[in-house]
Amino acid sequence: MWTKLWNWIKNLFSSGSTPKPVPTPKPRPTLPPNGLLIGYGNIWPSSWPQMHFGDLADRMQENGLNFTQIELDELGTVDKAVEFVNTMRKRGITTQIVQENGNAPVVKKPVQYFKDKFDDLKRKLGSADLVVYQPISEAGEAGDKDRVMACIDYALDNWFAGGQTCLSAKFKWSQPFLSRVTYHEWHFCVDPTAANMFKGKKYIVNTDCGKSLGLGHNEKRIRAAVQGAIKNNCHFLLYDGRVSDPRISYESIFYLGMDF
Repeated sequence: MWTKLWNWIKNLFSSGSTPKPVPTPKPRPTLPPNGLLIGYGNIWPSSWPQMHFGDLADRMQENGLNFTQIELDELGTVDKAVEFVNTMRKRGITTQIVQENGNAPVVKKPVQYFKDKFDDLKRKLGSADLVVYQPISEAGEAGDKDRVMACIDYALDNWFAGGQTCLSAKFKWSQPFLSRVTYHEWHFCVDPTAANMFKGKKYIVNTDCGKSLGLGHNEKRIRAAVQGAIKNNCHFLLYDGRVSDPRISYESIFYLGMDF
């Protein structure tokens, strides 16, 4: 009798499966220090619209990155751009939107073409939240000067009040407008490092140039750029530069987040 009672008591307190250990929560990613924007983009309009936006956003968020970029030109539609931005917004990632590239055929289209696309983009975005808007990058590379400058002027006059804007600082047709934008963007044709990157949060350094495109997805080169941005307190975007190739460089995203 006592044996049965003892067994019953033991079973009462030990019934059921053994509790599984609670998994250790994954540490929250550390964001770039001092409000800096640091991130990755596969920017070409023949590439980014075919990407899995959620996959890119998740991988960036997991590694603490908070900045990306897309370029529209003719191939990138407004609806796709808004879908991309809204996906990034859900993860707290800022998107730099380049409406036109100054060396693309789109800059030969009428001013009204630019205005119509701008108005549609602004209306569908709904706000400037987590967006840096750039009307034309590399302004002065191609097209008609009066047309390009008229488009820049219209965009800066009509963007959301208080919204963030950007222009490529070293290109001649951008320069008259630099006092009107939030950020000056610099395309580095050599590896960005602490020794050569601009100092201050007015500047966005990216790798949209020749041999620096994507920095070869190389850990040492990418980390040197991130370390330079942090030391000089400037923003940094790794511009992948793949043409008609929507692949995401997961290794580059990982390297970008290693130093903060």
